[in-house]
Amino acid sequence: MRIRTRSDRTTACKAYPAGYTIPYRDPSKHEEKPNVSGVSIDTAACDRSPACPARRVCPKNAIVAVPGGVYPGANGYTVRDELCVGCGICARVCPGGAVNLG
Repeated sequence: MRIRTRSDRTTACKAYPAGYTIPYRDPSKHEEKPNVSGVSIDTAACDRSPACPARRVCPKNAIVAVPGGVYPGANGYTVRDELCVGCGICARVCPGGAVNLG
């Protein structure tokens, strides 16, 4: 049995010719949006809680409170389409089922 060491990886990198750069794919520039035409929030089903779980789990912070009201979220929440990547995490955690994937 052979145990791979750090030196094995270094040797493998030297297999490329001098001056060759390994292509790097920046995930932030090539992020693909799933087939979701739009995410909407049903205002009748939304409980307007300031501790909205759907807003807290959004990886892109795309769910924002509608301005105004006594506390954040009193007027409901909306989805910023330019930030939403359509992952659907918000729809899975929304207790009232107010988040709809298009």
